[in-house]
Amino acid sequence: PQGWLIALAHGSFMRAIALIHLGRIHEARADAQVSFDFKQANSPPAALVWSLFPLVEALTEMNELDAAEAALDAGHRLGDPPPGCVSSTMLLERRAHLRLAQRRDDEAHADLLLAADWWRGLRVRHPGVASWRVDDCEALVALGDSASARDLALEHLELAERTGLPEPRGAALRALAHTAEPADAVGLLEQAVN
Repeated sequence: PQGWLIALAHGSFMRAIALIHLGRIHEARADAQVSFDFKQANSPPAALVWSLFPLVEALTEMNELDAAEAALDAGHRLGDPPPGCVSSTMLLERRAHLRLAQRRDDEAHADLLLAADWWRGLRVRHPGVASWRVDDCEALVALGDSASARDLALEHLELAERTGLPEPRGAALRALAHTAEPADAVGLLEQAVN
């Protein structure tokens, strides 16, 4: 009511991140867009990136790939976010996810290798946050390296099992299915859905 728009922008990007994890992509996109529009006009790159990565993720999941690319471009026109921090690493993962959807597998793989390095520097291993292995499995399979993809999927699954959380476990099983023979992939995908 007092017009404190920065509070609305902060709350909106945080809610967008939660909504994405709940699978409520259209609502997440709306919240991320509100936050991004405000921060684009009022914030430095380090703050803008918190709105940018959920927006790119939502647009990619909605198959609005041109809009996701345009959001990335708009964010980068203000300058690059600081390397090696949590939000920049999350943006790198979301850009890789977009690159996979665009069938730019080599670029996705390069982004994910850098994200992995940044997560290691931040000492973050939690598979619900540092989820680079899942997308890199897809990139590696597309690049013809199913063995490395399988190793990453199994590593992600092991980390996910330690958390007891269904979302990282389901993602790991889905990644493992990318590396399996079709008959085996069906069972892994059924487990992921469950």
